[in-house]
Amino acid sequence: IIILEKAEGQANAVSRDTNLVRFVQLKKPLTDFIPSFSTNKADQKERLSRIEKLKELVLVHDKYFEDEKIRIRPKLQKELWKEGLKEEAQTYAGTKWGKYLRHPEIFFKIVKKGEGKLLNLAQVASFGGYIHDNNVKDKFPKTKIILSSQSIDKITAYESDKNVVMKGVKPSGNSRSVPDIVVGRTFNDTFLVVYNADRVLFKRFYKILAKNKKHTLDICLVLNSTLQILFWECIGITEGLGALNIYKDDFDKILIPAPKYLTLPKQQFESFMNREIKDIFEEIGAFSPEEVSLAKVKPDRRKLDKIILGDILGLTEEEQLEVYKGVVDLVSSRLQKAKSVNGKKKSKEKIIEEKQVEQILNWIGKSELPEIWQKYNPANNPKTKPITVSQYDEKAHLLKSLFGWQVICGRQKFDCKTKDEAELLLFWILMGREEIALTSRIPSLALDLTLVKKEYDRIHKILNDALDGIIDEKLKSRIRHLAWENLLNRKE
Repeated sequence: IIILEKAEGQANAVSRDTNLVRFVQLKKPLTDFIPSFSTNKADQKERLSRIEKLKELVLVHDKYFEDEKIRIRPKLQKELWKEGLKEEAQTYAGTKWGKYLRHPEIFFKIVKKGEGKLLNLAQVASFGGYIHDNNVKDKFPKTKIILSSQSIDKITAYESDKNVVMKGVKPSGNSRSVPDIVVGRTFNDTFLVVYNADRVLFKRFYKILAKNKKHTLDICLVLNSTLQILFWECIGITEGLGALNIYKDDFDKILIPAPKYLTLPKQQFESFMNREIKDIFEEIGAFSPEEVSLAKVKPDRRKLDKIILGDILGLTEEEQLEVYKGVVDLVSSRLQKAKSVNGKKKSKEKIIEEKQVEQILNWIGKSELPEIWQKYNPANNPKTKPITVSQYDEKAHLLKSLFGWQVICGRQKFDCKTKDEAELLLFWILMGREEIALTSRIPSLALDLTLVKKEYDRIHKILNDALDGIIDEKLKSRIRHLAWENLLNRKE
């Protein structure tokens, strides 16, 4: 529950800025607070009374409050405005408010205590996308690669490990770029960030490269601490069977100690780096927050956490205990919620989703796009180095530069020699293509652009009309992506 008040205009600026927005999480069913509706007048009177009591409980707290039934986190509206403000344009771009409902209080204490000590991971490392399925095929030159995150059970990866296999990997593009550290795209109940000791390749792992190589091991150790598990849980998105999905853009939100603090006694953690990492409940020694104690945490993990949480951030032992409790609570809640979802209901939702995509494709009818796409599909152009799009951005756009044209997609910039080349690239990006084999030397480029633009405008309108009645933005985005994917890959 989020409680806000609307106050428009400059005359209301002060009251708007000082207004307290309440973020309320009910830890018990709503019926524990307010009885179900009844036609009985006495019951209706009692129900109204209980509604008023809940309202009073929420509004009486102007500071953080939590008990076994409810969590209330007040936040000044001015602070929320600043969080979502795009300073260059002075416009409100928005931010994720879910953190005020879901994140444990210790998360906010850490952020506050870490001022001047914590930096965004992006300030000390750069990130790379993962190796896609279509870039790992037998037709490519073979190299050493780890194919699955499920085969990894320790932090340090060596080329002699049993899970390292010889497999064909595309020699061009960024598929062959070797990372210092890799992170799987999903977490379940085991959290593991891998140190690439012998510089092998990893399929479907995000790449992290330390800007200063002397900090590589320190960064990897920090990313395997319990503090970072708290951050993973707070920034990740739960999708399907309780798995926690991490996206490349999420790395910007991860906080780690500033470089001057990245001098961990690495030799003391050699066994930690090479032992089997268990699920987080075994690592912490508890399955519920009530069971947590510092003495139960695995000794090497506790030693690492004590340095980061205690020595660097200055958290008391009681606050460190709250970190462990918060992690256990977040992970167990995520997994229990997934178990409680009826499998039949999920499969039914999937069927409905597929039916919607099928209906949209019927409305689209025959299209020239699949045939045109085959000219720019990297699978059909092995000699052309593909343009790799690391993250889809629905706001991707063109920009005229001094030397030609650019396509801006999130944080990526793609230089193009001609406007036609840039426009065609933009359309493929907006259609969700992750890799595009495009050069200005393609003879039919101008004609292809004309046809693609006409078809894109037609299909984009059909998609917007079809999805207009769907409120769930994630579902809407998923159906849009599936529709483009199925359309471009179908054979006319």
